[in-house]
Amino acid sequence: MVEMTGEERKVAKFLTEKGFKWEFQPSVSVQDDGNRTRLFNPDFLLTDLNIYIEVCGAERNEHYERTREIYEKNKVPIIYVETYKDEVTWKNYLILKIKEIHEKRQSAVSTIIPHQSFANKPVIQEFREKKYFNFNLPVSKQSQVGVMLIIVGLCLLLLAVLTLFFNVLIITAILLIVGFIVFYFGIYIAWYRFSRWFRNWYKISKENFHNWLKK
Repeated sequence: MVEMTGEERKVAKFLTEKGFKWEFQPSVSVQDDGNRTRLFNPDFLLTDLNIYIEVCGAERNEHYERTREIYEKNKVPIIYVETYKDEVTWKNYLILKIKEIHEKRQSAVSTIIPHQSFANKPVIQEFREKKYFNFNLPVSKQSQVGVMLIIVGLCLLLLAVLTLFFNVLIITAILLIVGFIVFYFGIYIAWYRFSRWFRNWYKISKENFHNWLKK
């Protein structure tokens, strides 16, 4: 196991005091300047935030400059902590950089659109396309029979009215009685089935609407 330097122990102690979970010298796969795969070992990894930390114990070091460029090229979130500076300075800098990286990630996530086809579309149009209110529920055969009976009943009543002009009272009476009975049963069947269809439609549409609000 690799021993920590004095500067690394300072950073480790500070991270622990602030409640960060960390790992010492994890391996990171990167592509170097020649596009060759390399394994780097930065000093720390904040495991909960996936942010790396490199401890700079000296003011000038070509190694830090070279690795910094490679990390940036590979878009590895890493913070270089210059512990040779004043203690308050490097500690404040480290906290600020952690917050900055974390806030940038949150900002990027908040701008993600779930589906490109719905970008910048009015809510009403989205409702129509997503069918939050589902008007395509199948109507039962009983409802269809009810509507047919209503139509037949109306036709019989219309024939009864026409037969009055020919003074065929018996046929008129029969057509009226049969027409009213057929019409009545048609209304009863159609309304009963339609009311059930309407309740199902309302329940499903309400659930879809609430699910949309939660998004």
